[in-house]
Amino acid sequence: MKAYFVHNNAYDMVVIPDTQQAIVVESDDTLGLFAFPGDDPLDFSLWTGGPSDGHNPEDYGEIVAERNDSTGALDIVDEQLWLERLAFYGCSQSAEGRLGCIPRQVA
Repeated sequence: MKAYFVHNNAYDMVVIPDTQQAIVVESDDTLGLFAFPGDDPLDFSLWTGGPSDGHNPEDYGEIVAERNDSTGALDIVDEQLWLERLAFYGCSQSAEGRLGCIPRQVA
């Protein structure tokens, strides 16, 4: 099963076509689960959000990245936009490819 990280000028979403879920990314928590799952395999069938009503991921905006939950593989579709979205949520990728998020401070 695949999940897609999608961006447009209004919001970021994780869209899971197989379960017809569309999850608005509102914090580094959701992005972190998508981008940096840790050692446990992902199971997108357990993710809940609003119904996508059969819309394709690209109907929500530009596909930035996609992840396969059975292999854990993360495929970055648009590297520059991916790095911008990581920075927006307080996350980064090191030169060695290590990823991490630091929670944003709310004023």
